[in-house]
Amino acid sequence: MSYNDELQDNLLETDSKCLSCGLNASLRYLKLDQDVVLTVFECTTCNIKETSMFNSKETTENALLIDCKFCSTEDLKRQINLNKNTGLSIKYEDLEYTFESSESNVYTVEAIIHQAIKQLSGEGDGFSTIQDSEKLNKSIAQLRAILINPHFELSIVDSVGVSRVAPIGEDIYKIQDRDLDFFNDERVHHRYLHKRNEEI
Repeated sequence: MSYNDELQDNLLETDSKCLSCGLNASLRYLKLDQDVVLTVFECTTCNIKETSMFNSKETTENALLIDCKFCSTEDLKRQINLNKNTGLSIKYEDLEYTFESSESNVYTVEAIIHQAIKQLSGEGDGFSTIQDSEKLNKSIAQLRAILINPHFELSIVDSVGVSRVAPIGEDIYKIQDRDLDFFNDERVHHRYLHKRNEEI
């Protein structure tokens, strides 16, 4: 097998969403050796191409799930340190909207909802049937309703394990180095998906 064939066998490409413009983008994973994985995020609309490299063994051990069940407008003000290529899922009534962050940044929960609305609105031209158009408009209306009556669930899956949702009133920049338990309260729960070496 040639080197190019071997690279092709280790390449995985998947569709993604650009958090900046809300349009379709691509995310490629290339396994360089047993532990090292190269990721390439590309959005042709924004003309950006970002690469990062990580240890896949370390990523598996540090994979983090953050479950949030919000019920007040104060929750919308919570700050989120969101890692690049982190998966998010918003659940409200019969709506479940999932997307992926394209960059590492700090947002408020409210900004995440606005970003989801922007993404769905940007996809409007791609819906060709009345049924799809009605479903799209309903989803946008439901996301807007969250901003008025914020009773919804937000799930975050970070394969690297550095994302955090801050307690109400806390500045995420000042508490980023605190223990994981510090970030947990009655509405937000951070937990590692796998038992890490130091916990064994």
